[in-house]
Amino acid sequence: MLRGGVNDCKIKWEFLIGNSIDSSPILAKNGTIYLGSSNKNLYAINPDGSIRWFFKSGEIIECKPSIGKDGTIYFGSDKVYAINPDGTEKWRFDTKKAIVSDFTIFDDVLYVTSLDGHLYAINPDGTEKWRFKTKKAVYATPIVSEDGTIYVGSNDTYLYAINPDGTEKWRFKTNDSITSAASIGKDGTIYFGSDKIYAINPDGTEKWNFYAGYWTVTRPAISEDGTIYVTSLDGHLYAINPDGTEKWRFKTGKRIESSPVIGNTDTIYFGSYDGHLYAINPDGTEKWNFETGSWIIATPAIDENGTIYFGTRNGKFYALFN
Repeated sequence: MLRGGVNDCKIKWEFLIGNSIDSSPILAKNGTIYLGSSNKNLYAINPDGSIRWFFKSGEIIECKPSIGKDGTIYFGSDKVYAINPDGTEKWRFDTKKAIVSDFTIFDDVLYVTSLDGHLYAINPDGTEKWRFKTKKAVYATPIVSEDGTIYVGSNDTYLYAINPDGTEKWRFKTNDSITSAASIGKDGTIYFGSDKIYAINPDGTEKWNFYAGYWTVTRPAISEDGTIYVTSLDGHLYAINPDGTEKWRFKTGKRIESSPVIGNTDTIYFGSYDGHLYAINPDGTEKWNFETGSWIIATPAIDENGTIYFGTRNGKFYALFN
């Protein structure tokens, strides 16, 4: 069901996987969509919504897959998997515990975190380059800046800045676990969520913090004008000015674990536990919402034509278009 200010956003296609989808999709250049499911399968989906192939892993898949320059698909569940574009296995890499975070590829190195408390740097051939140990499980996705510094949060309450050789650059302490991935602004400011939204200077000092009503587990999105968009477990989407003051907030019916995504027209998209995918204008007004009847935890993906892809907890995967 569509509600809101427009009536030209429709279902392009949908299909039922049958198990919950917490994995965010990623889009390949040829239009193939890759996503994971709690049934332990990684799916390759054609642009028309048909399944091209699926690959069975050893555990549920919560992370967003990543795609290398050569088309290799990387994802984690019980271990790290590298899959060829035809769906065959290229290699696998063992970690001591499961993987729930997304991967980041930088200079052909794959950066992976695990519930075993480590950040791993993995070479393209599947060998380990180095590992960095935190004091507790890591749920956060590692993010790499232009200079090669890796930023990652841990359940030990620290945001770590790691040099490209795996040594620690600095650490910043918060008051709670960090499962939010960081985002980096044009000026190098690092934004991430925990008990608050934090803005950290590149040298590891605090710039400001913002209380978003409750804990934040999602990755901030930064617009061209510097506005920081953050979703919170209190059920709101917040728009924060670059100086840390609130611009506006938009309320949904329940908690939010879906990160906001900014589309081509500066529309902000995200899902909520209230079962709706929301499209919000840059001024904080609602453009439309799409009702699914099930929790939406995964972050949506948007292709160059504006088609929006996302999955739900009841196992449905949608493609919406304007």
